[in-house]
Amino acid sequence: MDKQNTAGIYKQEESKYLSFLFCSMFFLPIITGYINEILSLSGKSTISNLTYAVVYLFGFYVLFVAIFQNFKKTLTVFAIVCIAIFLQLLLYPDVHAVFKLSGSVLEIAQSKFFQLIVLSLSILFISMCLTGESMQWIRYYCEKYSYAVGIAYIITMLLQFGAKNVSVYMTIAYEAMPSILIIMYMAFIEKKKKALYMFIICAALIFIGGCRGALLQLCISAIIFFFINEEPILSPKKFAILTVGIIVAFFVYLNFNRILMLIGNYLEAHNFSSRTVRMLLGSSGEGDIFHFDDRLEVYRMSIAATSTSGNGIFVYPSGIYYPHNIVLEFLLGYGYIIGTVLLLLLLFVIFKSYRAIRRTGNQFELLLWISAFTTIFVKLMVSASYLTDRAFWFYLSLMLYSIRTGGERANDKKLS
Repeated sequence: MDKQNTAGIYKQEESKYLSFLFCSMFFLPIITGYINEILSLSGKSTISNLTYAVVYLFGFYVLFVAIFQNFKKTLTVFAIVCIAIFLQLLLYPDVHAVFKLSGSVLEIAQSKFFQLIVLSLSILFISMCLTGESMQWIRYYCEKYSYAVGIAYIITMLLQFGAKNVSVYMTIAYEAMPSILIIMYMAFIEKKKKALYMFIICAALIFIGGCRGALLQLCISAIIFFFINEEPILSPKKFAILTVGIIVAFFVYLNFNRILMLIGNYLEAHNFSSRTVRMLLGSSGEGDIFHFDDRLEVYRMSIAATSTSGNGIFVYPSGIYYPHNIVLEFLLGYGYIIGTVLLLLLLFVIFKSYRAIRRTGNQFELLLWISAFTTIFVKLMVSASYLTDRAFWFYLSLMLYSIRTGGERANDKKLS
């Protein structure tokens, strides 16, 4: 009995530690990025080199743990990654420049290839070591880290407004979104007051900061979660809230410009400025927040460069940094045939994981799935590259985890 108890305690501690590594591999680069931005805005010398060193050393450590913790699975996935890289180099000559690791240590660390392997795929590798018991610890560490990210985001945005420098508003907003959605869960499902206050402040800063994609992702995530949790879709409470929401929305619609002008004047009186308000009002008063002329031009260039065989990963038409659309990026990189197959596989994982999560009845896991859904179908449809977007790999890892362990956890729930 003592041996069994000892083994059980060891297994629980191991599950806790692996969950910590999994969550840390996602949240740690976000926090260190905010620290760098805060130091830069404060007029102090940045510690970029040290930041990169800490994050990448941790990434290598996570890869090391994943390999020795679950050798067969990790080695299999690693072999698949190596074969994929070899095929990329063999089939697409333009990809050679991406995989060429030369220059200073900082330049190598900042390369897209290095970020993909150490910062993104390490999340996927360590997730294969997680068990059914890990979800409770994933939730625990996600909530703790989300508070830290929320505080760092608020400080960074306030310093940016104070310095009247919002040049990296989009990156800062997107990096905070996973944590803000978790804070939303803690505020409205767990009824935590400090989470509610933090959520209101973060949501206001997202609006003022002017990142349209992040604002849209936040709204859609909230709506989806509100309507597909365990309660009836149109319960009396939800129906009342929806009715009030429609009335408020109609009032805002009738007084839209007046409200925007009041917000703009208030912010200017306090030496603040909102990109969202400026874009909504526009120079003519009609607004231009929904104008995507530049983005449409990027889409046209990407479609024109797409072929049957593809161009390889990280290879984009001259003049664009990346397609700003996950569908176009798959088709551009892998071609129409393989790209379509990979997109269908991604859709299969999304909806298979949803069914697995519904069977477990875990609301927090459902929120993570909604965050994954809106990351793919909102954020990655208008911005960012899935290859270097750690949120994509974090959520993909969680969806694969749900598929792998959902049946076991659902059976445990029935037995209990």
